[in-house]
Amino acid sequence: GEPPAAYLPDLASSLFNLSTHLSEGRETETTWRAETLSCAREAFGIYRKLAERQPAVYLPQFAKSLSHLAIHLSEEEDAASQNEGWTSMRAAINVYRMLAKSQPAMYLQDLAGLFMRLVEFLSSQADAASQAEALAYAKEAVEIYRILVKWRPAANLPSLASLLNHLAELMFSQVGDASRGEALEFLREAVGIYRQLAEAKPEAYLPVLAASLASLAAHLSSQGSRASQDEMLACAREAVNICRKQQSDEHLPRLAMALGNLSTCLFRLDDRGFSEELLASAREAVDIRRKLMGEQPSQPSTCSVRLSSSLNNLAFFEYKYGAPAALTEAIKHAREAVALCRNAMKPDDLESSSSLATYLDTLAEILSSQKDECLIAESQRRAQEAVEIVSRLGQALPAEACPNIEASRRIMS
Repeated sequence: GEPPAAYLPDLASSLFNLSTHLSEGRETETTWRAETLSCAREAFGIYRKLAERQPAVYLPQFAKSLSHLAIHLSEEEDAASQNEGWTSMRAAINVYRMLAKSQPAMYLQDLAGLFMRLVEFLSSQADAASQAEALAYAKEAVEIYRILVKWRPAANLPSLASLLNHLAELMFSQVGDASRGEALEFLREAVGIYRQLAEAKPEAYLPVLAASLASLAAHLSSQGSRASQDEMLACAREAVNICRKQQSDEHLPRLAMALGNLSTCLFRLDDRGFSEELLASAREAVDIRRKLMGEQPSQPSTCSVRLSSSLNNLAFFEYKYGAPAALTEAIKHAREAVALCRNAMKPDDLESSSSLATYLDTLAEILSSQKDECLIAESQRRAQEAVEIVSRLGQALPAEACPNIEASRRIMS
């Protein structure tokens, strides 16, 4: 039977502590995970009964046991447990909200941690309802972290910066143009915080600063003003410079990505005479991707995908901005991008099919500019294949999600 009421608090506390102890360092062991979850469930059940009888005494322990259970459920592999976990986490947030109203100094930190987890999960979901919920939670979480930063800046500034990035990305994807300025300000604030953090701990925060600068540059690229263009370029260049200073090989993928972002930003400023810097950035990105592909034989598919994307960009830039002699290189790089993409493709992979259509379109456009009859014929074959792929994709994806293959359609018309 059930233990006497006098012993229930101690039993709940022991079960909670055992669950915490079992979970430490054993997340991948199925047996340990099952026992951890069992103890967490039992502790939560006891605290729920205690909180119903004496809420003023046991509501905090109830909230803690509920959030503990929610976190473990959310990390399970099966969808049913995960859904239960995220539902429980929402419930825990509501309890902590009540507690924080009367004792913010004691409970806001726990509330903020749950918000962070839930925002990260919801923002990774594709459905509109989850995205809207993530946006609402992110806004509330940012306000809480602003309070926490005043109390404990060292502990909470990294989380605030991360949430500001999340919030900005959610705003860009959901709200109208009127809020783009506010979203940019959130990104700028995140960059400012990461600068501050990188001064104290460069190894930990310089890579994050570079990523935040790249994100800011990408969103500034849609702004039409000269000031926004200048800021975009400054951010993209700074991201590259930061990555260059990180000398270890583990930073090479970040440098390749930063160089790719820089060349894209420079392409958007094609009327300002940056073609030499653009081509140099794109070529260096390809060189790094080749190096990484040779050094990471255990990840051939991932490396091939990234190299093919860099090659496609380089081919297009050589076609647009290179000297006449560079067209031969552009064709070679475009063909290589297509071949790598084909080799890395898996059956029914919509993303790879979309990339292949894009690369075929680039190759078709470059070949169509030549006078050689064989190259013209190849251009038409490549264009036809791109059109056929997009036609198939159109049966599985909305029109706006399909790649733009304007050159191929023009060639085939």
